[in-house]
Amino acid sequence: MVTTNVDHCFQKTGFDKKRLFYMQGDYGLFQCSKSCCDKTYDNESVVKEMFYKQSNMKIPSELIPICPVCGEPMTMNLRIDNKFVQDKGWYDACGRYERFLRRHKNTKNLFLELGAATIRLLL
Repeated sequence: MVTTNVDHCFQKTGFDKKRLFYMQGDYGLFQCSKSCCDKTYDNESVVKEMFYKQSNMKIPSELIPICPVCGEPMTMNLRIDNKFVQDKGWYDACGRYERFLRRHKNTKNLFLELGAATIRLLL
């Protein structure tokens, strides 16, 4: 499944991660804010700890995630600028999707786009 949803909900429902391609990123992963390396990090336990230890909508400064490679702050793994990290998992998922397309290129396929919003500019 290819999805542009970054909310991690498919995995939360038990959908096999190996069958997903989060091409635009995933809220369930941190990456370096400077994209110093091509690594991402699962953030579930850190985010839960932030939630439980926050006070007045602020987290303790020692819980701010820091990149273990360069020491810069971490950020969500989202394609919002030119610093998006495509890690090994991203390339593996992309490869699985490309192989699927090649295997089925001479067959009839139906691709459904569900839940997509269309924005029309009125000039």
